[in-house]
Amino acid sequence: MLRALRFEAQFHADTNLRAWLGQVLMRVFLSDCRNHSRERRRNERVLFESPVHIATEVREPMRSLPNSLARALASLPVGHRRAIELVDLEEHGYRAAAEHLGVPIGTVMSRLHRGRKLLALRLSEQLVPQS
Repeated sequence: MLRALRFEAQFHADTNLRAWLGQVLMRVFLSDCRNHSRERRRNERVLFESPVHIATEVREPMRSLPNSLARALASLPVGHRRAIELVDLEEHGYRAAAEHLGVPIGTVMSRLHRGRKLLALRLSEQLVPQS
């Protein structure tokens, strides 16, 4: 109502008051939605760029793998294997892995997902004796 009172000079007396107030309310609502969206993006940016998420201890990347895991990993397609090696074993971020492989981040994420599923399948096949 404050917005309607502030802009009452813009209302024409011979028009529909209810429709004009509805438009004022709609614009207030849309402005609030835009402001909320901007604030959420700003908060996410601060959250993900914050040094709070930087690991305090640097872990040594895994150098040697158990034989069964090394065999299962070697049996994966090259793209899937390299994505798993970079992200899971060498602990690179998605962006760094994407730059190293020369593919988009979404491709790295997809290859990781499929590669991990294939790796789990290969490892389960090694555990179950085939008849």
